[in-house]
Amino acid sequence: AIIRGQCPADMLAVLGDRLKAVHLHTTVPQIDLHSIPYCTSYGESIDWREFYDKLCEIGYGGTFNLEVRPPENISNAAVDAYYKLAYEVAKCIAHGQKN
Repeated sequence: AIIRGQCPADMLAVLGDRLKAVHLHTTVPQIDLHSIPYCTSYGESIDWREFYDKLCEIGYGGTFNLEVRPPENISNAAVDAYYKLAYEVAKCIAHGQKN
């Protein structure tokens, strides 16, 4: 949605109960970052609270796909920590917490 210049929460309202899966990651217009939400130096392009509220409003109960990519050239331990952080952030979004 962001890359296409659209608001993700507005798209949820249009899709309504036809929405079956949600593909999540932080991005900015013209750059598909695949970053953990809240964890980018570009600034947050998605209002995750608004997104969560709209999911609740449409009664969404489907699947969340958090698509993130760890930075290059980091140790295996750092990659593990990155994915654990991604999981914790995704849980916060899925439960409507700010962070």
